[in-house]
Amino acid sequence: MIILGSFFSQLAVGTVLTDLAFFLTTVRHINAVFAGLLFTVEGISSVVFSIPLGIISDAYGRKKFLLLGNGAIGVATIMLAITSSQPLLLLGGFLAGISEASFTASGGALLADTAGEQKRTPTFALSSLAGNLAFASGGFLLYVLAPLVAFGFTPVQAHVILYVTLSALTFASTVFFVRVEEVRIPRQRVTGARRLILSSGTRSILTKYVVANVFVAFGAGLVVPLMSQWFEYRYGIPDSVSGPILGISNLMLAVSTLAAPAVARRLGLVRTIVYTQAASTVFMVLTPIPNQYQVAGGVYIVRAFLMNVSSPLSQSLIMGLVPHDERGAASGISSAFWRTPNAISTYPGSALMKEGYLSAPFFIASGLYLISISLFYVWFRGSKLPEEVKGRSNI
Repeated sequence: MIILGSFFSQLAVGTVLTDLAFFLTTVRHINAVFAGLLFTVEGISSVVFSIPLGIISDAYGRKKFLLLGNGAIGVATIMLAITSSQPLLLLGGFLAGISEASFTASGGALLADTAGEQKRTPTFALSSLAGNLAFASGGFLLYVLAPLVAFGFTPVQAHVILYVTLSALTFASTVFFVRVEEVRIPRQRVTGARRLILSSGTRSILTKYVVANVFVAFGAGLVVPLMSQWFEYRYGIPDSVSGPILGISNLMLAVSTLAAPAVARRLGLVRTIVYTQAASTVFMVLTPIPNQYQVAGGVYIVRAFLMNVSSPLSQSLIMGLVPHDERGAASGISSAFWRTPNAISTYPGSALMKEGYLSAPFFIASGLYLISISLFYVWFRGSKLPEEVKGRSNI
């Protein structure tokens, strides 16, 4: 039920993020600088609210915050569609950020609670698969705009119809979340301000986890969001040519999650994360070297496949290592400390590419990946999740 409900909200998010900049600037003729400001507001809102919503959801229940996030993205999608008022558009971006924060803080924690120890890793893999497919499918939904215009609607009306339909599907998906029965395990720290304070063990685990991930987040921001721009600079090809390459890459992100649980069962969670990220780093280094864009695209697709194998495993790891009643806070904190450096590094990555240093972002990102992998291995190589300890019964 959690995965199904999240699928429709991710479908809306995937469509809006793919199309919103074009819709605002080309269809509604709103200043491009304002469009950039809107995305900045959404990002800041997500980062600011991720941690407090995670902590509060631990104390007062995660299901209600999942419902809050679902409702917020539905309202935000409508607002972004029907108005050209800049204050209202900014409010829509603000609500979209709150929605992302609510889903990040509550969704992973509630998913881990309902899956149990033995099924947590495959459950996160399935959730990642569904989320990636929904996000990618959102872009393909834009193909319905041309038939709507051909039928007689204006471009603005066609976009509004699409956005409002996605909003309606998001609101309808609330029925899936309502059917989820949240298992509330009594907390030992339940009185006063102490319920909002993480235990020393969780703080130690999160500090190590966050520090290791910051390097990956910053490195990824140098390259991943800028690949269509890089293909144009490096090979002189338009986005109509690089788009399918990146589309295949996104599809591989979804497919790679299917391999994650089987590999983790064989090698162990921590070693699988380390091995796949290390292999992905090799292909990151190789991506800018070929003289043909087809070869570079193939190398990049392999990189994406290997890197994403570790994504659901990392989520499962942190949910398994922290206590049940602190999972929401852990999700919120790890998300905030991923999103911030990932967003910050996009600007220097773009600046390097514009100045002609087309290989530098890949090499710098690879160096940061190696630092992250090394720290992660040193800090977590001895970690064993409950399901990896022989003799531990299923919960």
